[in-house]
Amino acid sequence: MANHQKDLSKGKSYAEFRQSALSWGWAPVVDPNCKTNVGGTASICDERPEVESCSGDGYCILRFQHRIKDVALKVVTYADNIQSWQFTRSDRSSVTNSSGAYPSQDFTQFLAAFSRAIFVLKEQYKDFTLVYKNGDFYNIDSAGNIYSGPLAVSSNPKPDRQRLNVIKQGNDYFVKTLVNMSEGNSWLFKKTGDCWSLAEDPEAPSP
Repeated sequence: MANHQKDLSKGKSYAEFRQSALSWGWAPVVDPNCKTNVGGTASICDERPEVESCSGDGYCILRFQHRIKDVALKVVTYADNIQSWQFTRSDRSSVTNSSGAYPSQDFTQFLAAFSRAIFVLKEQYKDFTLVYKNGDFYNIDSAGNIYSGPLAVSSNPKPDRQRLNVIKQGNDYFVKTLVNMSEGNSWLFKKTGDCWSLAEDPEAPSP
C-alpha cells in the first residue's frame, strides 16, 4: 500500500480521512439512489455525496474515483470510523463532480497533482519515484521517504541530480531525474483526450 496507508487504518476517523482524500485528488462518486438507499431524510447524502448507502445499524458504504488515475476506492464506515476499504481499477467517467475530473492543462501543475496523489496500490506504481510537497518536487525511495533536496524544474536536458527535466514532445511530455544512478529515472506521459497518463519508462535502467 502507498504512503497514506495510515490514513485508511481501521478505526481511523472518516472525517479526517475525507479531508485528506479530497486534497490528494479523490472525487466523490454520486449515487443518484443514495436517499432511497439510506431512507428517512437522508441528509448525509447531501453532506457527503460519496455515500452510496447506510444500514439501520450504522454501517455506510462510500465511494471515490481518482481524478487522474483509473482507480476507484470503496470505504466502509461504522459510527463515522473506517472499518474496511478496497481499491479497484475503474473508468473515470463514473465521477460526477462539479469541479471537473482533471487538474490544470498546464503539464507541470498536472505532474504536481499526479506526484501528490499517490494514494493507490503501491505495486501498481512502484517505479514512480517523485513526490510533490510544499511547492517542490522531491525524489522518494521504495518506502516513500524523501531522500533528495528540492528538484529544480527545467526544460533543458541536463544531467543534474538536483534537476527535474520536463521535455515537451508534441502533446506528450518526457520527464527525467537522476536517482543515485548514472542513467536516472524517466517517465513518458502521453496525452489522451483532456488529460495525460503515465505510459512507460522510455529509458529503463539496466537490471
